[in-house]
Amino acid sequence: MSSLTNLGLVSYVQGDAATAGAYFAESLVMYQRLGRKQGIGLCLAGIAGVDEACGHPALAVPLSGATTALLDALGVQLDPIDRANYEHNLIAAQNQLDADQYATAWAEEQTMPLEQAITAALGVLLRPCV
Repeated sequence: MSSLTNLGLVSYVQGDAATAGAYFAESLVMYQRLGRKQGIGLCLAGIAGVDEACGHPALAVPLSGATTALLDALGVQLDPIDRANYEHNLIAAQNQLDADQYATAWAEEQTMPLEQAITAALGVLLRPCV
């Protein structure tokens, strides 16, 4: 599973958002089946990055919020490379939204149940990149 997540990250860094999304989705489903919440958080962060890269910042921000809420609840921090990607993606999405849109999008996922956040993340990958 972590290999799939890493392949997603490599694909994302290479500019292939569609392949990255497929790897993150496959990994997310596996982590979900095993109840590995830290892995779920990493995949949510990856999918948020894919969504932002595909031109959907209003959807990327809530997934970033879900990542933060989940990892905070677990007392886990992203490792430095994942943290840098997460922050870059969040700032890029934030820069595409006005302050009210950003605040609404951020708050949305922080209060959403985890299963609903996972469903939303997998739904993200059904939208085309623009």
